[in-house]
Amino acid sequence: MFTYELMVLVNRKVENATISEVLKAYPRAMDKLANLIARFGDAEGQRCTTAYISHLVAEEIKSNRATQFCDALYEIKRNEPTQRAELASVTTIIVAQKN
Repeated sequence: MFTYELMVLVNRKVENATISEVLKAYPRAMDKLANLIARFGDAEGQRCTTAYISHLVAEEIKSNRATQFCDALYEIKRNEPTQRAELASVTTIIVAQKN
């Protein structure tokens, strides 16, 4: 379930995560959680905690950002040199992440 606590935990893992990023990542993270539980069990309830779910959501946000960066890089390379400014804005998103 999407809660304020989940948003806070995700923001500790991914700096500047927006609500729209979390909402986009949440369903995919829950699918991943269901697959993990089906395959390996719930680890005595540990996989059902908000902290664990926040890790999966943060992982998905990082993946989405990396995909966005690669897509922008591809477009810039394809349309070079007219779109150099776009790379700078997308790079800022990637660099702002915390590990």
